[in-house]
Amino acid sequence: MKKSLDRETLAQRAPKLAELTQQVLFGDIWQRELLSPRERS
Repeated sequence: MKKSLDRETLAQRAPKLAELTQQVLFGDIWQRELLSPRERS
């Protein structure tokens, strides 16, 4: 079974990917009011 990367490890290995994940997914898409709480989880 593969281990998933935590945020710190991702930030160390692929800093730009970690930055975009934070900004786009957590900062933009999941904050949209059109998404129900279920769709955000």
